[in-house]
Amino acid sequence: SLFKDQLLSVIEPAEPSAIRWLELSTTRTRKMIQRVIGVATTAIIITLSALVVNRVRDAYGAFIGGLTVSIFNFLIPNLMKLTMLLERHRTEDSRQTSLYVKIALFRWVNTAIIALFITPFTSTIGQATNEVLDLVQNIRKHILAPRAKTQLEMNLNFHGNKYNLAERYTDFTKIAFIACFYSTLFPGALFVCALALCVQYIVDKFLLMRVWATAPFIGSQLSRFTRRYMFPTTLVVLAYVSAYAWAQFPYDNLCPTGEVGFEGKYSADSSMQSRVVSQTKSYSFCNQNFFRLEAFPYPPLPGKQPEDGVWMTDDQERITDIWGWTSVAVMVSFIMGVFGQSVWIGFRNIFQGIYKPEGREQHIDFGGVEEIFGYVPQIPVGGFPFPLLACDIDDVDQNLVGWNDRQNSYDIHNLIFDVPYAGMRRTKRIEENTRGTPTLKENSAYLLNSQRSFPTEQGLDNPIFSIVKQYPVMNPSDTTT
Repeated sequence: SLFKDQLLSVIEPAEPSAIRWLELSTTRTRKMIQRVIGVATTAIIITLSALVVNRVRDAYGAFIGGLTVSIFNFLIPNLMKLTMLLERHRTEDSRQTSLYVKIALFRWVNTAIIALFITPFTSTIGQATNEVLDLVQNIRKHILAPRAKTQLEMNLNFHGNKYNLAERYTDFTKIAFIACFYSTLFPGALFVCALALCVQYIVDKFLLMRVWATAPFIGSQLSRFTRRYMFPTTLVVLAYVSAYAWAQFPYDNLCPTGEVGFEGKYSADSSMQSRVVSQTKSYSFCNQNFFRLEAFPYPPLPGKQPEDGVWMTDDQERITDIWGWTSVAVMVSFIMGVFGQSVWIGFRNIFQGIYKPEGREQHIDFGGVEEIFGYVPQIPVGGFPFPLLACDIDDVDQNLVGWNDRQNSYDIHNLIFDVPYAGMRRTKRIEENTRGTPTLKENSAYLLNSQRSFPTEQGLDNPIFSIVKQYPVMNPSDTTT
């Protein structure tokens, strides 16, 4: 797109409700430092949880260890949300993506990877209701709300719980990750995963429609991030783990020695009955754990078995070869497809414009689409049913605000009347709802008793609140704004 002979880089903007207005002034350097601290904090939490799970499993057994993993899966995501207070993000899309990566990384490591490392090698093969009930919310709706003394208090009791789309994504990707991680040793995990995802979908749909509060419209950034990074990463893990699972099978650290003739009748001592042994083959200890072999463990190929201990059958060697080289191909494809494309696009962008327009001009004005809202600065605050406005919207089409209080006007929710400043056009709030006219200044209450005044030059030069302008199309047949 050309503008005054300059090639512009055009990107899709974030949704107005996804803008985090109080954090727009944070510098890029400060945001980078905060995110590094957030990543380091996440790494520390994951490490500590792994150590705790390992100690609990060693001390109290696998059942208590698994229970500890479940408890951490519930508690740690809430701790991750607290660490997000250390970070500043311009949009809710960016914040949700950061939270998504942290929670997903923890749940993947805590649920699947930790279990792999703390389980003894020879024991490898043997290894939604609360949301729906939502007791607190039901108490608020059915007990506290009918006994509220004001309409505002009752309305607040009917506000649903806030939810994070990032956390919902991690629930789904965690199930898929675990199924892929253990599918080679337990193929039935894929069917269990499919059933779990169906149940999760039904439960989340019910909660979204009946229980949860409305969340900001954050666009498709989170889903694009999942498709581009999380799902390919899951496939890489599937190929990687499957290659080692086939190479290390049967996980008993026993290799045939080739000696025969051990059948007969044996007794350990005079106090025990004799045992008849019909096994003619002999076995010796050998290390089947590829990660403890002297050779570089990747890719896991039959040729890397130690000379003094070969345990793979001919069929196992063939399938191990296939999976070993397949994992290499998947890994290379992942690196080239995910990171190579970004590097190549960045390199090309230095020398030539790479923007290509999508779609075509529809000759539809911005103001002609009722579902599109404007960028009106507003701050969500707990304890208030609607966000607080932080700008003068007298000249702005009220449909652009994005919400409507059917009982009161927007002035009731506007901070400019709480902090008088030089240059205010009026100092008195309009109480009743004003959605009967396109703008506030066209309302009869505005013309009669809103104590209007003309802004001073000082107020125009030093505003303390945001300034919002709208340039509507005057002629409906004109398609320019």
